[in-house]
Amino acid sequence: GKYKLFVGLRQQSAALPGSPFDLIVAPGAAFAPSTALPKHLLPLSGVVGETWGSLTIFAHDKIGNQCVRGGARVKMHVNSSDVVIENTDNRDGSYGFKWRSEQSGTYEISVTINGVPVVNSPTMLTMLAANLDVGNCEARGSGLESATAGKPAVLRITCKDKFSNPATPGVNLKFG
Repeated sequence: GKYKLFVGLRQQSAALPGSPFDLIVAPGAAFAPSTALPKHLLPLSGVVGETWGSLTIFAHDKIGNQCVRGGARVKMHVNSSDVVIENTDNRDGSYGFKWRSEQSGTYEISVTINGVPVVNSPTMLTMLAANLDVGNCEARGSGLESATAGKPAVLRITCKDKFSNPATPGVNLKFG
């Protein structure tokens, strides 16, 4: 922050010429144990496809002051090559992360500063299936080959999204 520094001599109650001086105290280097993933955003999630999920965190120094400059080695890591990750240093003490995948599932994500995990890291990332894609759905069973009027015909429909991930049909979906 910005402060006024008053300097004077003890024996004489007079301020030195130019006092008070303008003093600017800058935060120290980013420090993992003082930096956290926001709890209210955890666990992380996204929907498979071309859309990116995102998160921004603010680095803090050893004392807990929010950093105002970039340059720290802040990285997001994921335990699978199915998820694409991008890290961005915003050069203002904040760091952006983006992720996307075409494979639904649950993955472990960690955010580190100089290789040390930040608070609330590692955490889980759940990639949900995209909307149901009728062209990728499958129907199987004896009821597809033959049926007798008045008797049940058995068939099973497997719903998938456009990336062939198992998808749950919405409540408004009607089969007929």
